[in-house]
Amino acid sequence: MDGKKGTVRERWLQRAEVAYRRMFDGKSQEELVTLTQREDLAVSIGKELAGFLLEEHVAMDPVAQPEEAATTCCPKCGQPGTPAVEKREALPERVVTTRVGDICVRRQRWCCAKCRIFFFPLDVRLGLGTEGYSPTLLSKAVRQASKAASFVEASDDLRELADVEISPTHLQRLSERIGEEWAEVRDEEVEKFRKRELERTYKEAPRGAAAVMLDGGRLQTRAEDGGRGVSDGSWRESKVACCLTLQTKVHDVDPEPEPPSKFLEPTEAARLASEIKRRSRPVPRRNDEDRKEAKSPKGKKKRKKPAKGRRRRKRNRTQVRTVVATMENSENFGWQVAAEVHRRGLDRAKRKACVCDGQAYNWSIYEMHLLPAGFVAILDFVHLLAYLYDAAHALHGSDAALGWKTYEQWLRWAWSGEVGKLLSSLRAAAAKLAKKGSAAAARKQTVEETLTYVTNNRQRMNYPEYRRLGLPISSAPVESTIKQINRRVKGSEKFWLESGAEAILQLRAAQLSQDDRWTRYWSRRRKHRRAVGSGRLAQAL
Repeated sequence: MDGKKGTVRERWLQRAEVAYRRMFDGKSQEELVTLTQREDLAVSIGKELAGFLLEEHVAMDPVAQPEEAATTCCPKCGQPGTPAVEKREALPERVVTTRVGDICVRRQRWCCAKCRIFFFPLDVRLGLGTEGYSPTLLSKAVRQASKAASFVEASDDLRELADVEISPTHLQRLSERIGEEWAEVRDEEVEKFRKRELERTYKEAPRGAAAVMLDGGRLQTRAEDGGRGVSDGSWRESKVACCLTLQTKVHDVDPEPEPPSKFLEPTEAARLASEIKRRSRPVPRRNDEDRKEAKSPKGKKKRKKPAKGRRRRKRNRTQVRTVVATMENSENFGWQVAAEVHRRGLDRAKRKACVCDGQAYNWSIYEMHLLPAGFVAILDFVHLLAYLYDAAHALHGSDAALGWKTYEQWLRWAWSGEVGKLLSSLRAAAAKLAKKGSAAAARKQTVEETLTYVTNNRQRMNYPEYRRLGLPISSAPVESTIKQINRRVKGSEKFWLESGAEAILQLRAAQLSQDDRWTRYWSRRRKHRRAVGSGRLAQAL
């Protein structure tokens, strides 16, 4: 070994001398004028030297040519293998693309008679898959492929920012393969949870509050067996959960008896309702006084001074967020959420809530998995606001001022937990519109939808008590998470195979989770896969 190191050292010194001359030789100075020219040459030389060091260091690894079968075990069954290459025969080699360029890896091939496979012990030791990229470069490529708006954009980013050429199609295959592997890891954890064998990652219970928020995004899918192009395209729902720990405290009384000012400002309320319902009325016109206040002499907006004596609203501070996302049905999604709650120990928190909109399957998941653990069911207040806003304006038709006045009263009742008064007023509104016959049928339907919504969720609307306990009453964190996921998967020209969408959702969920899931999953040992030729992805055994 010392002889090999001496030889490598000599060759290294020779290369370093050549590199120095390339950079500082008088003949090349005429071509090195701008900083960019000097930088490009220095980076090129640096990569060449780094590639030499990396390649030689790997070649000197004793696992490249292991001598004892006992230390060379099959990656599938764990049994000792046997050499598949004669001692005099040249070692098989492969080219691996790294951050410093391509390097050549030569290593001995072994076989397992039981599993009937060939394997390379050095590849296992180095963490190499069959894709032909170093683990770090593969991680960067997959990260960009699952975060950029498209695979084409990701390919362009890698070429410009990392000097790595990977086609959009190959990036898609790489990211879908890794996503599928991580989906398998998730399913294995769910199976362990169902068998009561899943270990908790956090040994101590959360000190503050815990919350689970459920909602759904949207994306377009196409037929699995439709070949190239789009066939049977349709919109599908992705299911997303945010599991949070929050730094909050319990109060003696409701810390915020008055609704936030943005809920009582016409423009902001209309915007919130429009975002949630996508069917709200136009924003009411501001009166002359509002318009004067909105304009400043220089054309800039004036900031409204906070009212004296009014305290700023204290928001719940998120400590750790983890994300669960899937295309699977609500039953499987429920088990995935339950496994994540158990893994993080959220069920052991003294104060815990499940915040959702009125979607039926969300509350089915709550009743099956979260209610037994003591989670408090809370209806998302912003979704309720959207229903009340639409119903109030539907009640009064073109009279926007009266509609706003009714909305404000209903909102205050909801905020203060006076559900009985709210229901009575909604019933009266529906009865009033019923007397107008078919001319008000559509408006009556809007009010009845809100009445049904409030009736079905009245047990989840004790907002003063939730605020006193320091529990969240809005599912804004999961809404924000869905927006980040939708940026990658949702688009008028994006049509996914369901398996591909599921894989990308796993990658995005890992990136958006704040418990180092991305790093943890990449550090796991990947399953052995059989190579199927240069430049092609292997199939799992």
